[in-house]
Amino acid sequence: MTLRQSLRAFFDEHPPELLREGRKGLEKESLRIDPEGPLARTPHPPALGAALTHPYVTTDYAEAMLELITPPFTDPEVVLGFLDDLHVLVHRHIGDELLWPASMPCILRPGAVRIAEYGPSPQGLLRHVYRIGLGHRYGRLMQTVAGVHFNYSFPEALWTRDGEDGGEERNRRLMDVLRNSVRVAWLPCYLFGASPAMCRSYRPGHALPSAPWSETTRYEPYATTLRMSDLGYQNRGQSPLRIDLNSLSSYITTLTDATRTPDPAYERIGVHRHGRRRQLSTSVLQTENEYYAYVRPKPRKVADERPLRSLARDGIRYLEVRVLDLDPEASSGVRSATLRLIELLLWRCFFLPSPLLTACESFDAHANVRLVAYRGRDPGLKLASGPGERRRLADLAGEILDDLEILAEALDANRPDTPYAAAVAEARARVADPEITPSGRFLRALETRGSGFAEYVLERAREHAHRYRSASYSTPEREEIFEEARRKSLEERSRLEQNRESFEDYLARYLA
Repeated sequence: MTLRQSLRAFFDEHPPELLREGRKGLEKESLRIDPEGPLARTPHPPALGAALTHPYVTTDYAEAMLELITPPFTDPEVVLGFLDDLHVLVHRHIGDELLWPASMPCILRPGAVRIAEYGPSPQGLLRHVYRIGLGHRYGRLMQTVAGVHFNYSFPEALWTRDGEDGGEERNRRLMDVLRNSVRVAWLPCYLFGASPAMCRSYRPGHALPSAPWSETTRYEPYATTLRMSDLGYQNRGQSPLRIDLNSLSSYITTLTDATRTPDPAYERIGVHRHGRRRQLSTSVLQTENEYYAYVRPKPRKVADERPLRSLARDGIRYLEVRVLDLDPEASSGVRSATLRLIELLLWRCFFLPSPLLTACESFDAHANVRLVAYRGRDPGLKLASGPGERRRLADLAGEILDDLEILAEALDANRPDTPYAAAVAEARARVADPEITPSGRFLRALETRGSGFAEYVLERAREHAHRYRSASYSTPEREEIFEEARRKSLEERSRLEQNRESFEDYLARYLA
């Protein structure tokens, strides 16, 4: 069945407006930096509340890596408005520091990466020790690579009938979407990759880009997203992992096995040394969060419960798309057209058949992402498109965009403007001319300015900071919402720190 046929069948059962009722949210990572570009050494600003318990402002791996989280909304503009307001909030409380607006890290001086801390509660120690383990396993530098995660929940009316929750159908259909998303993960890497170069101070311990741009910068001439290459968080150590995406139950089983199977390399690291924890366990994965996937099925968040257990009980509630670079040219790191194009791509993955993913097809899908990451703007690049078959990236992208154009017409129906069609048209232009992709514009900007990676990105950071420091919140009640979130985060952290359970007992219960 073609996409157009599937869409007609959908409209026989559902109103066209249902396509616009999917809920979208963002998680955006940014490094805090000193005014001249090096990674900030200051702690997470107390005025922003408790990173452990704040719903909107937390930290990722490093103490200096902010993570800004929006609630889910149906309108992409509302999502970006909330993210903008979070940037206003942050810039009011970081003094003269800046937010690094690129995915590849800022100037990294020896010993500068301080692991995020969350206090002495068992929950806080779990997050801290987990990050200590990541540092031992992959190196601290790799964990400073930043990105944007796009969270999408399809309309509940797709599964809920006569007031009953169609959990099994939702799980099945969302795993279908996930498999199809893996098949086309290379496309957003091409369209939105914005990290073709990096600072020479970022040395993750293995291969570096092949070409020097300047004394301070290295790059790959045709790269789109070094973040999604082996230089980013796609770590080679996880390449033997075979997580089964053909059903939710097989996904949970294989991922659980990875968190319980010892790894000889991690056994050599050890769990304790000199009375201190070095990692949560010696398993292939300390927890399921360590699995670096392009798209992940996510459950409702339940306090003190690991996600796999929530998935098994409650099912999939949304999908987390993890392939987006920060866009240095966008003050918030992501643009409206990007969100709309990803939403269209997910609906395409929903409507098209999704056969079971074979080992060979999975290998090809990951190889395609790596090829596009390193060589996406190479006009002659061909990608795997079937058993023993390779086709030009532009031809494959054109066929996908033909489908997205059909979906854009449906999502734009009865609107005075056509933002989804505009997003597709912009994507077509980028396929036709690789030099106008974000990665192409990045390298052209370096050439035009005669600058290196850090100089160019620092210039963008200063521009964005100036904008946010002079901005007001988008709605008057936003300030009250943020102040209430800050206050409650501190109260909740204090409550957790009253817990008398030992960390070892808590960890054993959490991982059981």
